[in-house]
Amino acid sequence: MQRPPRRPDAQLLAPGVALWSLLQGLLILAFLIAIDLIAIERGMPADDARTLVFVSLVMANMALVLVNRSFGFGLSGSHAGSNRALLAVYTVATAILAAAILWPPARTLFHFGAFHWHDLGFAAGGCVALVAVLEALKRLLRRRLLA
Repeated sequence: MQRPPRRPDAQLLAPGVALWSLLQGLLILAFLIAIDLIAIERGMPADDARTLVFVSLVMANMALVLVNRSFGFGLSGSHAGSNRALLAVYTVATAILAAAILWPPARTLFHFGAFHWHDLGFAAGGCVALVAVLEALKRLLRRRLLA
C-alpha cells in the first residue's frame, strides 16, 4: 500500500515475469515426469505412481510459494517462518493432502493407491533439488538484469 497504483496503460504481466513463470512450469513438469518415469521403472502400480506424482505436485507447488516470495532475496531472506498466513496455508494444504491419500473414500475417489512413506522422502528430496535449481536460476537472472 506504500506504492502508487500502476499506470492504466501499463502491462499487467511483464514479459520477464511471464518467461520466469513458464520456466518454473516447465521445470516442475520435467520433475513430475521424472518422478512418474522412476515410479514406472521401479515397477510401481499405476495407482501408487499416481499418488506419488500427486504428492510431488502438491509439494512442488508449496516449494514454488517459497521460491517466489521474493525475487530479491533467497530463501533465508524471505522470513518464511514469521508468516502466519503462509503457515496456515501450508497446514491446510498438508491436511487436505493427508486426507486425500490416507482416507479410504477420498483415495477411492481419486483412484490413489497406497502411500508408501519412504516415497515421501523421495518426493521431498526432489522438491529440495527443484528449489535449489530455481534459487540458482533466480540468482543468475537477477545478476543478468542488474548488469
